[in-house]
Amino acid sequence: MKKTIVLSLLSLLCLSAAAQSIKINTKFGSVSDEEVNMTTYPADTSASVLILHRHHEIEIYVDGKSGLMQRETIVERIKILKESGKDYPDYKIIYSVQTDPNESVSEIKVTTWNMEGGKKVKSALARNMIFNEKYDESHRSISFSAPDVRVGSVVEVRYTFRTPRVGSFGTLYLQKYQPVNISELVVQYPEMITFNKMTQGAFPVKSDRTSEGKMTMMDNNRYDYTSIKESYVAYDVPAMKEEPFMYYPDKYRLAMDYELSSFSIPGQVYKSYSTTWDAVDKIIYDDGIVKEFCRKTKFEDQVKAIVAQGLSEEETIAAVRRVVLDAVRWDKTRTGIVPETGKATREGEADAPTLSALVACALKEAGFTVSPVFYRPRTYGPLKDYHVALSSYRAVLLKVVSPSGKVHFMDVVDNNAYLDVLPANCLVDRGRSLAETGLAAWENLAATQKKNLLNVVVNLTPHPDGEVEGKTSIVGYNLCSTRLKYNRDKFQEEEEYVEDLEKEEKIEVVSLSFKGQDEWSPECSVDYSFTARADVAGDRIYLKPFFSRFHDAAAFRSQERKFPVEFPYTESINISCSVAIPQGYEVESLPQSTAFSFPDLKSQAVVRWLQDADMVVVRMQFKRDESFLPVDKYGDLRLYWEQLCNIYDSTIVLKKI
Repeated sequence: MKKTIVLSLLSLLCLSAAAQSIKINTKFGSVSDEEVNMTTYPADTSASVLILHRHHEIEIYVDGKSGLMQRETIVERIKILKESGKDYPDYKIIYSVQTDPNESVSEIKVTTWNMEGGKKVKSALARNMIFNEKYDESHRSISFSAPDVRVGSVVEVRYTFRTPRVGSFGTLYLQKYQPVNISELVVQYPEMITFNKMTQGAFPVKSDRTSEGKMTMMDNNRYDYTSIKESYVAYDVPAMKEEPFMYYPDKYRLAMDYELSSFSIPGQVYKSYSTTWDAVDKIIYDDGIVKEFCRKTKFEDQVKAIVAQGLSEEETIAAVRRVVLDAVRWDKTRTGIVPETGKATREGEADAPTLSALVACALKEAGFTVSPVFYRPRTYGPLKDYHVALSSYRAVLLKVVSPSGKVHFMDVVDNNAYLDVLPANCLVDRGRSLAETGLAAWENLAATQKKNLLNVVVNLTPHPDGEVEGKTSIVGYNLCSTRLKYNRDKFQEEEEYVEDLEKEEKIEVVSLSFKGQDEWSPECSVDYSFTARADVAGDRIYLKPFFSRFHDAAAFRSQERKFPVEFPYTESINISCSVAIPQGYEVESLPQSTAFSFPDLKSQAVVRWLQDADMVVVRMQFKRDESFLPVDKYGDLRLYWEQLCNIYDSTIVLKKI
């Protein structure tokens, strides 16, 4: 082969169980009457859509004109079972127009099958119902929808996507968020390419590997090569269903992960695409990203004025952050790692990485040493050591070393967080800090948690007619403070928050006030007075003193769980509730004091009931020092959680003397 052919191929690479329970003929167009007449899927009666067959094929091939090309074909046969599933066969495919040759979407074919008068009829998608539109400056989009979709329809879809950016197809899922009768995946590539491969998910897959000889003409030369074909098929794949306390369900889905490893032609060329995190560090340094966190800023005079005030180190950090965020608004874009500081100061608005860089520069002028920390938030899944790439990082926060040597971590834009109080989504075990000096290190961001504490004080005064007057004071510290702020931020108006509070606690709020809600601080409080009702029967008052519930009884009600439990953070909750005994009444019965624990979560709960002549006091102390629980401990968690939630139903019985 000529050297030009080798260089062409190399440069293009640089760009870039048992049989199914429902028997079907998978050939496109071979839809049976039984498939159209089908009304429910017995294996999952909640499903609004059943994917009868999905075939996903990716082939990297040698094109005589363009060198290496990648062709991806999707074929789906979809059964619509419920009204809510009718929008499923709506497609939008985005492709680039800045590649050489351009990416393209073609061979689109869509057919809908229905029963009419006992006969199977089909409706084909008209060409003028396929819309090719500008998406942005470098992309276009192809969108189309299946015609005449009804409950009971069977829809067949096929299309092909071509790109010169080969080998970067990443995670290929055989499991969907809908049940799949037959799920097929085929990956085909020339033997000159190698991949690192990883299987994820716990569901049986049949696999096969074959090879075949292929030929193409390049520069008037015959080029023969061997193509490797790897096939996977899974039957009766259940829908991927999210469960409470899951940050990234996709990491548990059945999938094959392909990562480009090398390109070689024996005796002519070898190129390795395997890399290390040190090599990724070099890319970040060489691209000047770290320098953006070390520039001079227009805030120099304001920073000097702050330093002259003689504030504490933490107060100085907070004041400098405030100066920057007052001058440049956050545009609410959180992800990204590349700052654009010059543009931000001109426009007065910026995304999270840019604001992080601006604050870092200003803190440097105040005498602090600041490094960006690149990380992958929990909702994007963990960093994978078999997928080492700059694109693995999705966000950035700051590591700040004060003049005294104390180390802090901060998420600049989240006003509900604070210094060393990172939002729960940031609490990953690995973030990469890159210092201006060139020193890189892994940082355990999950280990930065301080004590996340919620203190609750309640005073109740019940009356003989059953009316209860109450006052509640809740103070949150660190991430428990963040949760209080987020709960308030869900509502635009205070009235909406009050309505939700009244509904949750079955009370009527008389007055309410917040402290620290709009401050960048590790503490926040809410105080409210209210009226409620106790049950009255004859000469007895039955009062449940826990109006506020901090454990959701529905969270782990399901008898089975398929995936581990991931709590957002560790926490401690202290509740003290005082109940005034009405004049002329005495305590007939109190719940028993109790204590129980769950070692797998380093968790325990202690409840103490105390009584004197005119007062009943109940104190509940709860703590959980672990956030992750493997699925095999779920049964024990359910029992523990049930005990916790039963505390909130505890009842005091007061009897008229």
